[in-house]
Amino acid sequence: MLTDEEIQQICASYKAKWLAQDEEMRRAGLSGSDGELYSDIINAHHQVVTMAAARGDVSQIGGELRRHLRELGLDIDEGTESYSRLAYAVLVAEAEVSHARMEREAGRAVATPKVTH
Repeated sequence: MLTDEEIQQICASYKAKWLAQDEEMRRAGLSGSDGELYSDIINAHHQVVTMAAARGDVSQIGGELRRHLRELGLDIDEGTESYSRLAYAVLVAEAEVSHARMEREAGRAVATPKVTH
């Protein structure tokens, strides 16, 4: 069974990974149609993930969660209480990442946490 601390660590590494990827995209330069497309993707994703979070619909992040767990070398059975708790926590983390991306889109600085594994 995963502890609350372990779940927090997994969520922190998930958020750090996705915010680092977003920062990398922005540092590479997003202009013209590339910038518009990225903005459209971020906006559409924000709508989906915030609705999923409001409903507790963890199916929206299942694939990314499984991928992240593989990257961390973790194998957690999807039918367990631990996985259920983790999936919901990662869904909330994904909503936080989405919010941070929207803040960046609006021109506000959002720090990228250090990627941890």
